Amino acid sequence: MKAHFRFAALLAAATASQASAQTIAPIYVTDTNNDKIWRCEDLNGNGNYNDAGEITEFYDEIIGGLLDIQLNVSIAVAADGKVYMSDTGSDSIFVFEDLNGDGDAHDA
Repeated sequence: MKAHFRFAALLAAATASQASAQTIAPIYVTDTNNDKIWRCEDLNGNGNYNDAGEITEFYDEIIGGLLDIQLNVSIAVAADGKVYMSDTGSDSIFVFEDLNGDGDAHDA
């Protein structure tokens, strides 16, 4: 849970300069220390990711368990919604997708 609050603080600082009435696009953040991907979405249109439910766990290696994530360093989201994460520790690129619409990439 510590990482969640760290991300909230970083995202708050990153979005502080935006107008409060401006909705910002969802972003994905790779968490190298915990092998997770966080999804951040401005649900209420106030221009930040600080409110309840706006930062959610999209992928957790402990729950997913089939990947050998060692040093995830970058992330990109394709137009079709697939999330690509590079891992320099295993020289791999992993693809994540929310197949069942529940907001995470843990299951189908």
